[in-house]
Amino acid sequence: VADIEPLAQSEAVAELEAPSEAVTALAATASDETTSLPEPDPWPAIVAERREAFIDWFYGEDRGSFALQILSVGEHETDYLSDALRTMQRAGLIDLTFTCLVPGAGGPMWRVIYGSFDTVDAARSNISTLPSAFTVNVPFVQNVNRLECL
Repeated sequence: VADIEPLAQSEAVAELEAPSEAVTALAATASDETTSLPEPDPWPAIVAERREAFIDWFYGEDRGSFALQILSVGEHETDYLSDALRTMQRAGLIDLTFTCLVPGAGGPMWRVIYGSFDTVDAARSNISTLPSAFTVNVPFVQNVNRLECL
């Protein structure tokens, strides 16, 4: 037992403070992997764009005005929603087409809203201006004041 030579205190501390090469390499690899992975976008670009547009429109809109609800789909049906929004875009109606998430019995749903009308009659008369894909689903008038979006 007397043959064991104690390490100098400074050598022992330096040995404990300096990470091993393996630990340093592992930490660098983990850091590279986590920083190089792209963050996935939660929704397709057109959906995110029309959701942002909804926020701007909704907070600037007169609460006594009306809009048409033209579509409602499940939260995960973003491909279908994107196709619907592109249909409105091709028809030249995208500037007044908005989407938002609403509470639903089975979970959140996407609601697609079109237009800004002073009266219920004005809103109803604009149903005929929608692409035929939307008139099949029987659009209906919504009072802007009653829109409940998440």
